[in-house]
Amino acid sequence: MKVTSQTLENRQVALTLEVEDERVQQALHHAARHIANNSRIPGFRKGKAPYNVVVRAVGEETLYQEMLEELGPQLYSEALSESQIEPYAAGHLDEMQKNPLVLKFIVPLRPIIELGDYRSLRVPYGAPQVADEQVDEVLKSLQERNAIMEPVGEGPVELNQVATVTLDAKLDPAMDETLFHEQDVPMLVAETSDFPFPGFALNLIGMKVGEERTTTLTVPENYDDEMLRGKTIYIQTKLNDLKVRRVPPLDDALAQTIGEYETLDALRQAVHNSLEQQALREADTRYANTCADKLAQQAQVEFPPPMVEAELDSIVEHAKKRLSEQKMSWEEFLNIKKQTEEQYRDEMRPQASHNVRRALALGRLAELEKLHVTDDEVSAALQGIADSYPENNAQVLEALSSNEFKRSIRLDLFSSKIMGRLVSICKGENPPLPIAEEPELVTEPTAPTTEPSVLEPSA
Repeated sequence: MKVTSQTLENRQVALTLEVEDERVQQALHHAARHIANNSRIPGFRKGKAPYNVVVRAVGEETLYQEMLEELGPQLYSEALSESQIEPYAAGHLDEMQKNPLVLKFIVPLRPIIELGDYRSLRVPYGAPQVADEQVDEVLKSLQERNAIMEPVGEGPVELNQVATVTLDAKLDPAMDETLFHEQDVPMLVAETSDFPFPGFALNLIGMKVGEERTTTLTVPENYDDEMLRGKTIYIQTKLNDLKVRRVPPLDDALAQTIGEYETLDALRQAVHNSLEQQALREADTRYANTCADKLAQQAQVEFPPPMVEAELDSIVEHAKKRLSEQKMSWEEFLNIKKQTEEQYRDEMRPQASHNVRRALALGRLAELEKLHVTDDEVSAALQGIADSYPENNAQVLEALSSNEFKRSIRLDLFSSKIMGRLVSICKGENPPLPIAEEPELVTEPTAPTTEPSVLEPSA
């Protein structure tokens, strides 16, 4: 067998195999015998049909595909060995020519990641600031949440009161058919109220408890229900109750109601501290992501297309899971976007490529910085989770001790260590390495596969 190789872009190599005719013929006859033994050939018992008859019965294309199922992986493995190529993942058959048999395989190679002088990477860090307006907004929200409803007598209804009403809506007041019926519905009498239609609540002004009133209105042309747009609606309304919403003053008494705060100033300080901690967490997350992006941008990274396809698979699966949690199917999502799955993958391809580049850069950083997670660290993390359930500590710890969960914890700890070290570098802290740095080597994210994943030529 003659093997030639050609280096392609994106860490791929094309292997062209020209196979001796004698070996091809032997493989074809072996495939024909296999077909004859497992298929019904008219006029012959199983296994007794001659080669030429089998070829006429199933066709040359089918025979070649049967032959390649067995011979293809052997040829591919021999070609890898002869060319001394170590693939990153499974290759695929790109082209096939007959007479003589010539096969062209596209083989993905391991990615190459060079970080250069990554320890000189610097990213400015600014501590977040909490404005007084943010604190005031939270305090106002606390006021609103602690508002109480107070009766205001028989009426009449005024703006900003809460009316409890019974509604009967019809398209034709002379007909018995009801469009909708709502019993004891609380409604805020305000211009912003849009139930059951925008502006309807203002028709309640002046009514007294026990009073009934019929309101005629035209449904807006932009209403959600297309069947009702522009229609005239007759709504019979009865006022059952009337209250007013009292918002408590922002004072020490409110602070004592909300929590263990003696004064409003203490509550204000607690709100400020909480907002500051939240802002700090968000700022730290943004900063770490910026550092990772900067690292990936300055790195020299080459990787094969299958890595992007694998990341796209992950993105799609994550999207499907998220949609399922939102009670939406994948098909409904694609219909809304007016896309096929392949079009969605094409849309997400730049993001997938970015994710792969960043992950490879971070993985290389972990190698150069000699980062790893010990079994003791995993055990300590598991114990910490169990300790948050003191009443069932032993049972929880046992439940968390599966290999799958331990692996998940180890990955989380490893990711945290990588990002923590990168942040430290970007801030200029540069902690010392455990041992001297070694020359950069090719990263091996996963074990290589030596057999082609698809034997049919790709489109």
